[in-house]
Amino acid sequence: MGRFKGWLRLPDDDPAQAVHVEIDLDDERITIRSEAGVEIGSWSLDEVGVHAEDDGFRLRVEGEHIVLVTEDDGRFALALGMAAGSPRLRRLMGAALRSGT
Repeated sequence: MGRFKGWLRLPDDDPAQAVHVEIDLDDERITIRSEAGVEIGSWSLDEVGVHAEDDGFRLRVEGEHIVLVTEDDGRFALALGMAAGSPRLRRLMGAALRSGT
């Protein structure tokens, strides 16, 4: 489904404090690693709740909430199978569909 670069933080953290990460998505799992390749977490997509917000994607995993922002939010949302989002996210998803990525 894809590999993405982005930033990870807790919901109450300052966005400037976000950690740079790499996100791997396949049909069954999401894996998040630090830029140095250290695995932060790997979860079955069935175990992850995802909700798009203005400041990024809110992921609920293991009872915790994290905020994930990617360099390609439109393609990331499509890879997750999201069908709705903010007007900005819908524009990004449309652009990703038109570009065929």
